[in-house]
Amino acid sequence: MLLLKRTVSFFLILSTVLSFTGCSFDKQKEDRNDNTVEDVPEYITTYCDYPEIEGFTPIDRKDYYAYNKLSNIQKEIYNSLVKLSEEFSLEPMYFEGSKKNDITIAYNAFTDDFPQFFWVGNAYEYSEKGGWCGISFDAKNGFVCVDNIEERDEINRQINQKIKEIITSTVTPEMSDYEKELRLHDYICENMTYNRDAADKADEDRTSEELRNWSILGALFDNTGVCESYSKIFQLLLYNIGIPCTQLSGHTDDRHMWNAVKIEDEWCYVDVTWDDLEARGLEYNHSCFNMSEQILGYEHKKYTSNFYEVSQKEFQIGEFNFFDEKVGSKYYYYKMEDLVVDNNSFESIVIPALKKVWDGSSASREFCVLGNEISVERVNSMIGDLDIYGMFRGAKAIKYIRLPSGNAFVLHVTKKKD
Repeated sequence: MLLLKRTVSFFLILSTVLSFTGCSFDKQKEDRNDNTVEDVPEYITTYCDYPEIEGFTPIDRKDYYAYNKLSNIQKEIYNSLVKLSEEFSLEPMYFEGSKKNDITIAYNAFTDDFPQFFWVGNAYEYSEKGGWCGISFDAKNGFVCVDNIEERDEINRQINQKIKEIITSTVTPEMSDYEKELRLHDYICENMTYNRDAADKADEDRTSEELRNWSILGALFDNTGVCESYSKIFQLLLYNIGIPCTQLSGHTDDRHMWNAVKIEDEWCYVDVTWDDLEARGLEYNHSCFNMSEQILGYEHKKYTSNFYEVSQKEFQIGEFNFFDEKVGSKYYYYKMEDLVVDNNSFESIVIPALKKVWDGSSASREFCVLGNEISVERVNSMIGDLDIYGMFRGAKAIKYIRLPSGNAFVLHVTKKKD
């Protein structure tokens, strides 16, 4: 499945403008938890307030994940970017004591933390003045999809209304965090379609309508998007019900984005895009829902860039991860739903699960094998001599579909032969 990570560009302004997706920084190692400044001025946005939803307490913006990974000077830059975004301003702001990589790191944290800022494009301008480093949004690509504050504010009103509708119709306060997360994941998969045409276009050829596929606008109002849109709307929905979530960048068969989510006491990985499997003839699945580090590694590779070392070789805008938590598999979908099988448990798990959904003509369920990657041969060997056709009266075909995570599969029993 071809998946395209957002194309991101930026510009360095010294005396002239340079372009494209890299940044030339000298390697340097610093203490990113430096707290030499006693009071960091916090600018926690008052714009894009969450809609009031009875029974739910949204995540506090001071608890956004990337923000809390920044040094004091980076937090100042981050807060200024929030202010510039709210004011719809292209004016530069300069910071005493900052370095080039502080600007870059703060910008990436800002874009990771604010999926609701749909009008902020994937470009900024860097400048220097009197020995101070500065940043502004790129005059050409800094703000997208809207032309003015009034239009933006009206769209934001519609966003809040739509978010409230989704949450109130999909989850309840009494559900566990796992159940809420699962329902919202399924809602996105049921209502969105991956936009391959938009993803395959070159940056410069994308129309303003197609750019919506990289933001929450595509997900909420067009029911279409690329991996970035899937990740951002999932993040924003979880924000609104108080579940911590952040973005992750890497590559699969192409540049890609997914999420890290904290459920109760454990972080896990979720790739909603890869779980939306219309191209394989399925509505959606859960092979990438609450993955562990090991399961993620079957197909996903995180970018290794970190905020200790930034160099031209290893770093691009959008190829930067702040996330460094221990990730587990406690809330992996197949564990939670008792759908993990092996040679000994295949019959006791698979058969009852299929029978539960058999309607006389077909049955389809997901399963997974933990430990190592699966294959058609391995599943066939587990099926062995089981009398599948006898157990499902009238069945004429068993279809095996390997799912993207590498260790999960679907068995589809049907009366109709392919």
